[in-house]
Amino acid sequence: MKTINPSFSIIADPYACALFNYSKKNKLTGVITKDLIHLYQIFYGNVTLVDYSLNPTIDRNEKKEVLTNILKSKINIGVLHLVLILLERNRIYLLETVIQKFLILVQRVTSVKFIEIITATKFTRTQQKHLIQRVKKLIVAKRYLITINNDPNLIGGILIKLDSRVLDFTVKNQLRQLAIYLHAQLKI
Repeated sequence: MKTINPSFSIIADPYACALFNYSKKNKLTGVITKDLIHLYQIFYGNVTLVDYSLNPTIDRNEKKEVLTNILKSKINIGVLHLVLILLERNRIYLLETVIQKFLILVQRVTSVKFIEIITATKFTRTQQKHLIQRVKKLIVAKRYLITINNDPNLIGGILIKLDSRVLDFTVKNQLRQLAIYLHAQLKI
Protein backbone atom coordinates (compact mmCIF):
# COMPACT_ATOMS: atom_id res chain seq x y z
CA MET A 1 0.00 0.00 0.00
CA LYS A 2 1.10 3.53 -0.67
CA THR A 3 1.91 6.22 1.88
CA ILE A 4 -1.21 7.94 3.17
CA ASN A 5 -1.91 11.27 1.47
CA PRO A 6 -2.59 13.81 4.29
CA SER A 7 -5.38 15.58 2.41
CA PHE A 8 -7.07 12.26 1.63
CA SER A 9 -6.58 11.17 5.24
CA ILE A 10 -8.81 13.93 6.60
CA ILE A 11 -11.63 12.99 4.24
CA ALA A 12 -11.16 9.23 4.74
CA ASP A 13 -11.17 9.31 8.57
CA PRO A 14 -14.97 9.41 9.04
CA TYR A 15 -15.46 6.49 6.63
CA ALA A 16 -12.79 4.39 8.35
CA CYS A 17 -14.14 5.24 11.81
CA ALA A 18 -17.72 4.42 10.80
CA LEU A 19 -16.65 1.06 9.38
CA PHE A 20 -14.54 0.36 12.46
CA ASN A 21 -17.46 1.17 14.79
CA TYR A 22 -19.76 -1.02 12.68
CA SER A 23 -17.24 -3.88 12.87
CA LYS A 24 -16.88 -3.55 16.66
CA LYS A 25 -20.62 -3.27 17.26
CA ASN A 26 -21.34 -6.39 15.19
CA LYS A 27 -18.21 -8.25 16.39
CA LEU A 28 -16.94 -8.52 12.82
CA THR A 29 -13.57 -6.79 13.16
CA GLY A 30 -11.58 -9.84 12.07
CA VAL A 31 -13.89 -10.62 9.16
CA ILE A 32 -13.99 -7.05 7.92
CA THR A 33 -10.21 -6.68 8.27
CA LYS A 34 -9.65 -9.77 6.10
CA ASP A 35 -12.32 -8.59 3.64
CA LEU A 36 -10.70 -5.17 3.30
CA ILE A 37 -7.34 -6.76 2.56
CA HIS A 38 -9.04 -9.07 0.05
CA LEU A 39 -10.88 -6.07 -1.46
CA TYR A 40 -7.57 -4.21 -1.79
CA GLN A 41 -6.04 -7.16 -3.63
CA ILE A 42 -9.06 -7.51 -5.94
CA PHE A 43 -9.45 -3.81 -6.62
CA TYR A 44 -5.85 -2.65 -6.91
CA GLY A 45 -4.68 -5.89 -8.47
CA ASN A 46 -6.79 -5.05 -11.52
CA VAL A 47 -5.83 -1.77 -13.20
CA THR A 48 -8.86 -2.00 -15.49
CA LEU A 49 -11.21 -2.12 -12.49
CA VAL A 50 -9.54 0.90 -10.90
CA ASP A 51 -9.68 2.88 -14.16
CA TYR A 52 -13.31 1.88 -14.67
CA SER A 53 -14.28 2.96 -11.14
CA LEU A 54 -12.49 6.30 -11.43
CA ASN A 55 -13.81 7.09 -14.93
CA PRO A 56 -16.16 10.11 -14.62
CA THR A 57 -17.86 9.40 -17.96
CA ILE A 58 -19.35 6.11 -16.77
CA ASP A 59 -22.71 6.30 -15.00
CA ARG A 60 -22.54 5.83 -11.21
CA ASN A 61 -25.38 3.31 -11.20
CA GLU A 62 -23.59 1.23 -13.82
CA LYS A 63 -20.42 1.29 -11.70
CA LYS A 64 -22.41 0.24 -8.63
CA GLU A 65 -23.98 -2.64 -10.50
CA VAL A 66 -20.65 -3.88 -11.88
CA LEU A 67 -18.84 -3.63 -8.54
CA THR A 68 -21.74 -5.26 -6.70
CA ASN A 69 -21.68 -8.19 -9.11
CA ILE A 70 -17.91 -8.57 -8.72
CA LEU A 71 -17.74 -8.14 -4.93
CA LYS A 72 -21.00 -9.33 -3.37
CA SER A 73 -19.96 -12.96 -2.97
CA LYS A 74 -16.41 -12.09 -1.91
CA ILE A 75 -16.76 -9.54 0.88
CA ASN A 76 -18.96 -8.67 3.87
CA ILE A 77 -22.06 -6.61 3.13
CA GLY A 78 -20.75 -3.76 5.34
CA VAL A 79 -17.58 -3.50 3.25
CA LEU A 80 -19.65 -3.60 0.05
CA HIS A 81 -21.83 -0.77 1.39
CA LEU A 82 -18.68 1.27 2.05
CA VAL A 83 -17.58 0.81 -1.58
CA LEU A 84 -21.04 1.79 -2.83
CA ILE A 85 -21.15 4.88 -0.59
CA LEU A 86 -17.74 5.98 -1.85
CA LEU A 87 -18.97 5.49 -5.42
CA GLU A 88 -22.19 7.40 -4.76
CA ARG A 89 -20.29 10.35 -3.33
CA ASN A 90 -17.62 10.30 -6.07
CA ARG A 91 -14.98 9.40 -3.50
CA ILE A 92 -13.92 5.97 -4.68
CA TYR A 93 -10.40 7.40 -5.02
CA LEU A 94 -10.33 7.32 -1.18
CA LEU A 95 -10.77 3.54 -0.95
CA GLU A 96 -7.09 2.75 -0.39
CA THR A 97 -6.78 5.47 2.27
CA VAL A 98 -9.95 4.30 4.04
CA ILE A 99 -8.58 0.74 4.11
CA GLN A 100 -5.25 1.96 5.52
CA LYS A 101 -6.95 4.10 8.18
CA PHE A 102 -9.21 1.19 9.18
CA LEU A 103 -6.20 -1.11 9.53
CA ILE A 104 -4.44 1.47 11.71
CA LEU A 105 -7.50 1.64 13.99
CA VAL A 106 -7.62 -2.16 14.24
CA GLN A 107 -3.91 -2.31 14.98
CA ARG A 108 -4.23 0.21 17.80
CA VAL A 109 -7.08 -1.65 19.45
CA THR A 110 -6.05 -5.26 18.92
CA SER A 111 -2.23 -5.12 18.90
CA VAL A 112 -2.19 -6.94 15.56
CA LYS A 113 0.87 -6.40 13.39
CA PHE A 114 0.02 -5.88 9.73
CA ILE A 115 2.78 -7.13 7.52
CA GLU A 116 2.83 -6.75 3.75
CA ILE A 117 5.23 -8.95 1.85
CA ILE A 118 5.85 -8.11 -1.79
CA THR A 119 7.60 -10.67 -3.97
CA ALA A 120 8.86 -10.54 -7.53
CA THR A 121 7.28 -13.89 -8.42
CA LYS A 122 4.26 -15.78 -7.19
CA PHE A 123 5.17 -18.18 -4.38
CA THR A 124 3.80 -21.68 -3.91
CA ARG A 125 1.85 -22.44 -0.71
CA THR A 126 4.88 -24.19 0.77
CA GLN A 127 7.12 -21.21 0.00
CA GLN A 128 4.53 -18.83 1.48
CA LYS A 129 4.32 -20.86 4.71
CA HIS A 130 8.11 -20.97 5.00
CA LEU A 131 8.39 -17.23 4.32
CA ILE A 132 5.71 -16.43 6.91
CA GLN A 133 7.51 -18.54 9.52
CA ARG A 134 10.77 -16.70 8.81
CA VAL A 135 9.09 -13.27 9.00
CA LYS A 136 7.43 -14.17 12.32
CA LYS A 137 10.89 -14.96 13.73
CA LEU A 138 12.11 -11.48 12.68
CA ILE A 139 9.13 -9.56 14.07
CA VAL A 140 7.89 -9.91 17.62
CA ALA A 141 4.13 -9.57 18.07
CA LYS A 142 1.27 -11.53 19.61
CA ARG A 143 -0.85 -11.58 16.47
CA TYR A 144 -0.08 -11.11 12.79
CA LEU A 145 -2.02 -10.35 9.66
CA ILE A 146 0.21 -11.03 6.69
CA THR A 147 -0.56 -10.29 3.05
CA ILE A 148 1.58 -11.43 0.17
CA ASN A 149 1.48 -9.50 -3.11
CA ASN A 150 3.46 -9.77 -6.33
CA ASP A 151 5.35 -7.02 -8.13
CA PRO A 152 7.43 -8.18 -11.12
CA ASN A 153 9.24 -4.80 -11.15
CA LEU A 154 11.26 -5.97 -8.14
CA ILE A 155 13.19 -8.33 -10.47
CA GLY A 156 13.83 -10.76 -7.60
CA GLY A 157 13.77 -11.02 -3.81
CA ILE A 158 11.21 -9.74 -1.31
CA LEU A 159 10.11 -6.45 0.23
CA ILE A 160 8.59 -6.50 3.73
CA LYS A 161 6.52 -3.55 4.96
CA LEU A 162 5.75 -3.29 8.67
CA ASP A 163 4.32 -0.08 10.07
CA SER A 164 6.76 2.61 8.95
CA ARG A 165 9.62 0.15 8.43
CA VAL A 166 10.58 -1.34 5.10
CA LEU A 167 12.92 -4.32 4.84
CA ASP A 168 14.12 -4.39 1.26
CA PHE A 169 15.76 -7.63 0.12
CA THR A 170 15.08 -7.09 -3.60
CA VAL A 171 17.40 -7.32 -6.57
CA LYS A 172 16.14 -3.91 -7.64
CA ASN A 173 17.37 -2.38 -4.37
CA GLN A 174 20.71 -4.18 -4.59
CA LEU A 175 21.21 -2.85 -8.12
CA ARG A 176 20.32 0.66 -6.94
CA GLN A 177 22.87 0.39 -4.09
CA LEU A 178 25.50 -0.93 -6.50
CA ALA A 179 24.85 1.98 -8.87
CA ILE A 180 25.26 4.44 -6.00
CA TYR A 181 28.48 2.74 -4.93
CA LEU A 182 29.90 2.71 -8.46
CA HIS A 183 28.91 6.32 -9.03
CA ALA A 184 30.72 7.30 -5.82
CA GLN A 185 33.78 5.31 -6.87
CA LEU A 186 33.93 6.93 -10.30
CA LYS A 187 34.11 10.42 -8.77
CA ILE A 188 37.35 9.65 -6.91
